[in-house]
Amino acid sequence: MLPLKALLIIALMAPVLQPSGWTAQQSWAIGVVVPQGAELKNGARLVWSEVRNITAVLTLPNISSTDGVIYVVLSAMTGNGDIMQVAAGLYPNSTYWSVYPMVAGSSGRVYMPVSGYSNQIISPCDTLSMSIAAVNGTWWFTVIDLNTSSSSSCSFGVPSGYTLVNGSQYVLALESYTSNSSVFSGMGIMRMSAIFLNGVPLVGGEYIYSTWNGVEYPLFIVGGASPPQFIYCYTSGGSAYWEYVKGWGTAVDKSSPEIIYAVLIAAALLNATALSALLAVRARKGRQQSLDGLHKSKN
Repeated sequence: MLPLKALLIIALMAPVLQPSGWTAQQSWAIGVVVPQGAELKNGARLVWSEVRNITAVLTLPNISSTDGVIYVVLSAMTGNGDIMQVAAGLYPNSTYWSVYPMVAGSSGRVYMPVSGYSNQIISPCDTLSMSIAAVNGTWWFTVIDLNTSSSSSCSFGVPSGYTLVNGSQYVLALESYTSNSSVFSGMGIMRMSAIFLNGVPLVGGEYIYSTWNGVEYPLFIVGGASPPQFIYCYTSGGSAYWEYVKGWGTAVDKSSPEIIYAVLIAAALLNATALSALLAVRARKGRQQSLDGLHKSKN
């Protein structure tokens, strides 16, 4: 039997920043769950309650028009039941993506939008570094467009003393309120190049999740409706890929050279010191020097 909190959270995923005149419906999602004990590159096993920084490096799909909201959403749940989310979202009547942070309280009923940040215009196919991190006494989000260096950041208002809950966290998902195949047919490949936990890459143990399957139970879910069969998702060694397919079984091309480049850039942004400086002063001077040094050390 599912815990009561899990049953309540199934109903959470109604959009909060809806365009005027748009009718809500249940969303579907396909994404990456990272369980307790997943394998990290340094040989350690993941303990979620010790994680103070989650960063995903991802490349958005090539979608610039939709008839229903589409999110690429990074999530984390604290031990007291708060679910923090930051999403890159595309809305109807828009041709660009924007940032949408939100929090669901421990009552497990309604997501509340976070305000007080400067939004950004993000183009389809841009590569993003998306983070949820404990900084200066609270949990913050940061979204950096690695193509343009634009960024958004703000506190969720959740005290950093609330540690993340141990279990299977539904970390990154493609969520959609439309199942119109024409919206996704030209999306290309959406890539999650890497997930870093306290700056250490995830290298194994993650799995793809879409609907309750009677075997694997994340702490919370994104979406709830059955996803369309034209979206195929695959994960391997800490990376994941989403693409449109006309039928099941199409192999995903994992050879894009921009994956390695994006990971090298993001790694320099993940440690808590660098993130704290970014949030405090938004300083960018000297970042290229750090990236160059990281690249040399990796090679």
